[in-house]
Amino acid sequence: MAFERGAVGRDASAQEMSDFLAANGSAQRAQALLFVLGSGALIWFLGALRTFLARAEGGSGNLANVAFAAGVGSTILTLTALCFQAGLTLGSGREALPALFAVMTALFNVANLPLAVMLLAVAVVTIRTRALPAWLAWLSLAAAATQVVPLFGLVAQSGPLAFDGALSVYLPYPLYVAWLGCTSFVLFRRAGHPVRKPDAGD
Repeated sequence: MAFERGAVGRDASAQEMSDFLAANGSAQRAQALLFVLGSGALIWFLGALRTFLARAEGGSGNLANVAFAAGVGSTILTLTALCFQAGLTLGSGREALPALFAVMTALFNVANLPLAVMLLAVAVVTIRTRALPAWLAWLSLAAAATQVVPLFGLVAQSGPLAFDGALSVYLPYPLYVAWLGCTSFVLFRRAGHPVRKPDAGD
């Protein structure tokens, strides 16, 4: 949050976008770097989560694989968007700024869809197997629901659901960050302990 500088509005001119980048370029690049480094830790976490869920799920571990693939897919889309974010601060083609900003924003928005799929898959495995606490399943479902909100920014031109609207910008992340922290803590606490397998009647 220390490097957060807000967003450029959909209707901003190329000059306003250029001025924003000139004033906040260093912060934008620093923010992108932190997210890129964090993505490495996130992929490691996703691997550990997949292993844990697959053991609990049993069989082919289909939902565990879905959660892992969706999490990695969201990370790839986010990293691509971050390339735009960092690259825009280094470019000089002012005329292309509105189109590049739009592509960057669309990538950030679309990255929320696989994230929602991942959270939903984790919730379903948790409900079926009780490998994780029940409250974590409900937190996963709530976080998944909020991840869908930014997708409306692809069509909403204005209002709270627009890509720069209050709901799209601020709603998805608190619950996701809470889920990420709580799940990491639970997995850490349960490392080395037997994973509950689903019963025959589950």
